[in-house]
Amino acid sequence: MSDQGSLSDSEPGAVGGAGSSGGSGGDGEANSSKFSAQSVSLRAQKKLIGKLANQKAVKIFIDATSARAFDSIYRIVKLHTGSRSRAQKTMKHIVKLNMKVAVLYTHDILSESEKALADQFRDRFNDLATDLVLMQRGRRQLDKEKLAKQFRDCEAIALRMVRRHLSEKSLTSIRTCSDLFTEPRFLQALFDPSSPLAPHMTSLCQDVQELLDRGVV
Repeated sequence: MSDQGSLSDSEPGAVGGAGSSGGSGGDGEANSSKFSAQSVSLRAQKKLIGKLANQKAVKIFIDATSARAFDSIYRIVKLHTGSRSRAQKTMKHIVKLNMKVAVLYTHDILSESEKALADQFRDRFNDLATDLVLMQRGRRQLDKEKLAKQFRDCEAIALRMVRRHLSEKSLTSIRTCSDLFTEPRFLQALFDPSSPLAPHMTSLCQDVQELLDRGVV
């Protein structure tokens, strides 16, 4: 990505990368006109995100309720797919995306239209989370097609919001997560009371409801 504020996975990860060309260049004065403190900061944070986007480290940066919700999603994906590595990869995608968007927003990198998309995503995701909880608790008729559409709508908005800033690899990870969460067999298992996913779904919805009540989601 050519954008200075990009968090592309293909960006140089080391902060000192720009000064490594021309080994005898001392402090790299020749390239000083290209120096950007914001760019260096973004790259450093991107590198940190890559190292810390795992199930244990993320708990340092989020509250206990959100951490429990992430744990429940991990267990649900692991049980459904039968693959620990896929569950870990899925969670890493989710955590990294959340952290990258937070960095983009905090550094005021998003354009006005992208900020509007961020607000739209929050509203749509809030609706999705609310429906998920109500359907799980039997207070709203189960509609798997509606949930799948809500997931896809969130995916489409997220892709439009970050496509200028993230690499194709990161964009693909968004699509991969959405593919899993909209899978009919997955949605069926989520709401099957006899499924091994059921207790984790109950726990997840309890935490999601708390996050909704607090306005976090």
